Amino acid sequence: IKRIVGMTALVALCNTAITFSVPLLRPGLFTADAEVTRLLRRAAPIAAAGLLLHPPVVGMEGCLLATKDVRWLVRHYVVTGGIAVAATQLLLKVGALRSALSLDGIWLYLAAFQATRAISFVGRLVGVGKSPPKR
Repeated sequence: IKRIVGMTALVALCNTAITFSVPLLRPGLFTADAEVTRLLRRAAPIAAAGLLLHPPVVGMEGCLLATKDVRWLVRHYVVTGGIAVAATQLLLKVGALRSALSLDGIWLYLAAFQATRAISFVGRLVGVGKSPPKR
């Protein structure tokens, strides 16, 4: 597990460094459009937060798979997937919430989704509410 944590931390740091540095230091790398580069610069911190969380979440997911905690993972996927679909529909259909569908809002949505997964995976791995997997 220590090796997985170390590898995911390294990947997370690389993700974060690239996500910050490209829009801030090389904004014209992918486009010459000034508006696009402005939006990317503004969204870079939020995008970096979401991408910082992604590798550890994948690593913890791997640890849960290694412990054969598949039933819990499937339930977790169903619940978080359902919440994500419901939240997306609310954002699309409720006029007052539609303004959250900006580039910043979408990256914030991803960061919140990854944070939710990270919290639940950490809770499961350290034993909060854990029962041994059924074989």
